[in-house]
Amino acid sequence: MEIEIKTLLNFWEKRRVIFTVAIAVVLCFGWLMRGDVPNGIGPESPWIPALIWLIGANVFYCLGWGFELLFVYYLRSSRTAKRVYFTEDSRNVMFWLGLVFSLIWTWFNVPYIYQAFLP
Repeated sequence: MEIEIKTLLNFWEKRRVIFTVAIAVVLCFGWLMRGDVPNGIGPESPWIPALIWLIGANVFYCLGWGFELLFVYYLRSSRTAKRVYFTEDSRNVMFWLGLVFSLIWTWFNVPYIYQAFLP
């Protein structure tokens, strides 16, 4: 089981950078689309709300491998009593669906993310 857990975590953690950069790009682009971008970094800087959103997004990213870990641990095939594992293809599908959902969710929430912190 340890080898499978290591493989599972390696798969998800290698893609965390792709996920984080994609969310950061959407946050930055959404902020630029607001039209009231100040010059330089000041009290109206978007970094604090973007950082809070990225931390939250990465916490939810952990649900991908967390769900898989729980699924593997608790579900067994009834005939063979072997554990059920995700394949590389099913992991890729889950990753890309989660990434697309997160990008869409972030894009539609950008005005509210910055509105809470910026004037």
